[in-house]
Amino acid sequence: MSFFLLILLFLIGVIVWPMIKLATTVHSYQKNVRNAFRSMNDEAERQRNRNYAENRRGGWTRPQTKKKKITNDMGEYVEWEEVSVTESTETTTSGNESAKTYTREEQVTDVKWEDI
Repeated sequence: MSFFLLILLFLIGVIVWPMIKLATTVHSYQKNVRNAFRSMNDEAERQRNRNYAENRRGGWTRPQTKKKKITNDMGEYVEWEEVSVTESTETTTSGNESAKTYTREEQVTDVKWEDI
């Protein structure tokens, strides 16, 4: 019995303990890297806030709005016309069922494209 206990202690000391140490070391490195990235992100956020505060005029001012890139006079006006839709009503009966009424619309085609 003591022989198996010695082998068990040997396995724990040689295999399991280094694996536990390795896992804790990897975990601590991951934690350090995560904290480093968080601190860099926090510093960048603080710098952005500082730049925003320095560039803004004093007093009760609202943030400046950006101008539109496309003005109202740019582009073309496209004329369009309303397409009338015609409907047809169909009534079907089959066997023991009561009459069913369906409304069918014609398919409307879209604009035909032209290469300019």
